[in-house]
Amino acid sequence: DAEAVSRLLAVFAERKILLPRSRDEVARRIENFLVADEEGVVRACVSVEPFGGGLAEIRSLAVDDRSQGAGTGQALVASALDLCRRRGVRRVFVLTYAARFFRRFGFRPVSKGIFPEKVWGECIRCPHYYNCDEDAMVLDL
Repeated sequence: DAEAVSRLLAVFAERKILLPRSRDEVARRIENFLVADEEGVVRACVSVEPFGGGLAEIRSLAVDDRSQGAGTGQALVASALDLCRRRGVRRVFVLTYAARFFRRFGFRPVSKGIFPEKVWGECIRCPHYYNCDEDAMVLDL
């Protein structure tokens, strides 16, 4: 699924909503991805990226335009949170443009500054780095 996931993420990267993920990057982290498919076609994905110390990020949530509004994103986030619990994660964060969506799961707003692992590891590659307008949110499990 690595090729299909990277193609789906590329659509949202072009829209400046997500960071692009190459096929190789997705393949190296494939155990962190969950996908929703329809008749063998990947329609949505999400990733759980561990940061150590009981911290993980839910990222790369993408639902193709044809599957929007069907509850696929909600199902994937619920599954990602279950995966976090099984892996012993105690705190999950997101950087998102969809704060209202994540509030439904119990996420609450926080300062991006409390996640230096993310800011210096990933955010530095983002075109919005110097003018980030995403909301940081956290959920304690």
